[in-house]
Amino acid sequence: MKDFVIGTTSFVFPASVGDNCKKLQDIVDEVSIVMFETNSCLKYNEKDLPPWLIDLDLSYNIHLPLDLPWEKGTKKVFEVIKQLVDMTQFLSPRSYVLHPPYNAKLFSSLIELIDNNNMVLDKFFIENTEENNLINIWETIKSTPINVCLDIGHLIEYNQYMLLDIDGLFKKVGMLHLYTPHQRRHRSLKELREEDIPLLKNILEQTKPGATIILEVFNYNDLISSLDFLGSLCWEF
Repeated sequence: MKDFVIGTTSFVFPASVGDNCKKLQDIVDEVSIVMFETNSCLKYNEKDLPPWLIDLDLSYNIHLPLDLPWEKGTKKVFEVIKQLVDMTQFLSPRSYVLHPPYNAKLFSSLIELIDNNNMVLDKFFIENTEENNLINIWETIKSTPINVCLDIGHLIEYNQYMLLDIDGLFKKVGMLHLYTPHQRRHRSLKELREEDIPLLKNILEQTKPGATIILEVFNYNDLISSLDFLGSLCWEF
């Protein structure tokens, strides 16, 4: 079985981020702190992200907001990212997951700003989304130290299979988001269609050891059944 870092989201239980992490430390290796909304996350304080999180037996990654203000330009987007990076620095996050804009110039401009401000580029993982399957920004990804978060649910739901044909893709993939897509909801892996299971096996086989797998589900039952399903797949190679 490959040596993957197995994680899930910070909203598995109907409780605070801190309480979720406290419960999850006995189940997974890593928690993705889900910061989906810019305005609310910029207001986070020690109640939302308690200092004792660093004492838990977990590593962390930060999922940056889905609604970054791209319409205001890359400088504004960078300011938001910098604030959130500074806010969560005490957690020593292993990575930051970013949904890119479709506009390739905006994206490359942001990456340049991040690099010029001495932020570590290889900690940024760019996720394929409905708006951007990464193909139009691949040259920037390929030519910089940034990495890829391959979201298998998005790949299936939005018919992004051509992404898998990119030469050198799996040299950049350092994280997978796994779940079963169902009407824009994230369901247990055990609900995958039979025809999608060989695809997932192939991706797992090509993903390098040490990569992070985030089971991107949002309730306990889906997490446990996904862990069982993933375990059964991974033991096959």
